[in-house]
Amino acid sequence: MSMAAAYKDLIKDRDMLLMQMQVYVAVAAMEDEFGAEIRKVWEDWWDSMHLLLGTDTHETTFFMSYGMLINTLVSLGFPSSHRVWADFAP
Repeated sequence: MSMAAAYKDLIKDRDMLLMQMQVYVAVAAMEDEFGAEIRKVWEDWWDSMHLLLGTDTHETTFFMSYGMLINTLVSLGFPSSHRVWADFAP
């Protein structure tokens, strides 16, 4: 999970992360070209991670879900010292 630990370090800019989360809300609220484009970008992102990881879809899904958990914890403002971060790689 060293990639996940590295990702956690990359998302120090909480405002940028909150903007990303707002994009997800906007897509959920409307079915249009914007949503189709965001889904395509996310699909491409998933495919890229799958190729980089060189593993099966289960492991890729686990990795991506780990990243979304990090996004959620950061968005909610949990400090790095909080117990919810206890099992994350250093």
